Amino acid sequence: MSRHSLTERHMRAMLDVIDEARHSTTDEVPPLSLLEGLGRLIPCDLAEFSEVDLPTRSPLGDQAVEYGGHYPLVDDEAWWRFKHQHPHCVAVERSHGDLAVSQLSDHLPTREFRNLALFSEYMRPFTTMYDIYREAARRRQTPVRLTLRELDVMRAVAKGLSNGAIAGQLVVEPSTVRKHLENVYRKLGVSSRTAAVARLFPETS
Repeated sequence: MSRHSLTERHMRAMLDVIDEARHSTTDEVPPLSLLEGLGRLIPCDLAEFSEVDLPTRSPLGDQAVEYGGHYPLVDDEAWWRFKHQHPHCVAVERSHGDLAVSQLSDHLPTREFRNLALFSEYMRPFTTMYDIYREAARRRQTPVRLTLRELDVMRAVAKGLSNGAIAGQLVVEPSTVRKHLENVYRKLGVSSRTAAVARLFPETS
């Protein structure tokens, strides 16, 4: 699983979102302001909280904030039939709630995920919609100038190399790699390796 460092600015933004949710006067759990805040922290089309009783498959709660338009209805039966195919879904069930923050691509490369029935039978409506929004956003974005060394680092990140492996490949200190990544994140307006790769190399994400 990849590890991402947080800048002080990002940490303050996260604490602001949590503080706003703590002061919510609604009875919603979690407060919608929390989901709205997550959407500000991490550009996305959908921020959702759902809770399900796994033995009975009964929904206990579900809240969502849509940013990219209305999402299509999906086949819940397909989810239950194929969810075991993805390591992240298996890890969530086995965690009993004690699970570190992660994303699907931390557990399985996107290309492999797209070959699963879980993707073709359940996730495709989401990703088709996401691809449309991502392409529109890409056309709206202004070009970003990276240094040659920053590009070298990001090409290595796109191959899945860790900071240590990149440092060895480029014959620099790991702290230098981290600094290059911080500069790239700042220039791209992102906060993770995955988001940076998706912005720079959309054809591979």
